[in-house]
Amino acid sequence: MTDEERELSALLERVVPQLPAPVQRLDGVRERMRRRGRRRAAVGASAVAVAVVAAAGLLLPSPGGGAARPAASGQRAQAAGPGTAGARATAGRATTAAPGPTGTTLAPPPVDRVYAYGDLAGLRLTMPADWYTLKAGTLSEYAATQQLAVPTSGCDHARDDFCTPLVRRLDRGGTLLQFRLKHDAVALDEIRRTDHVVQAAPVVTACRTVGGTTELTTTLPGPQGSDVVVTLTACLAAPSAAQLTETRDVLTSADLA
Repeated sequence: MTDEERELSALLERVVPQLPAPVQRLDGVRERMRRRGRRRAAVGASAVAVAVVAAAGLLLPSPGGGAARPAASGQRAQAAGPGTAGARATAGRATTAAPGPTGTTLAPPPVDRVYAYGDLAGLRLTMPADWYTLKAGTLSEYAATQQLAVPTSGCDHARDDFCTPLVRRLDRGGTLLQFRLKHDAVALDEIRRTDHVVQAAPVVTACRTVGGTTELTTTLPGPQGSDVVVTLTACLAAPSAAQLTETRDVLTSADLA
């Protein structure tokens, strides 16, 4: 190489820098990839930290204990009182109130029924439908405000001509009725003059024995030409004015067909 060629080569080396060796270039590429990976990892770690903080805020203990949970809108409206945020949250939402009671439902009063006793000269009378009735002998019938049962001795020969076929003593305010057929020609004229009057009578021993304190009686004459008399007797235990009136009404309703 001549001197001129050597000077030209040196000049070109100073003007144009030499490229690094292939190994150096690869090292540079690897370093850039590592730096890029570190930046991505840092960004991902920041996002995870933000999410963890947000979740921790939702799971912080509430003042009443336990984890705080977002309440449904219905729960908020139910728990909050008037003027609270929960109450305001329901504004604009239509609500339907359950209808309130319009009155008190009571059982209908018992309906009175007409009872007919063909074996007592066709006796008919009106009594409450919930009263009990009993045939305890050949000449007598019974009705009461409580349960009845035929006594072991029967009722055809009752003491004081009044039988008490009760399952138990008279309840306070209770009534026991006896309807008895007799043959009494002597008393017919007087009975017809009294015209079916219901009157107080002395309380007989049989009535007092079952707790009776008041006795009412009335007598109905049989058909013309007969000596039949039907006597109705009521034994009452400490009746109220209303109970006394009810019993009088039953006795007054009696007639013979």
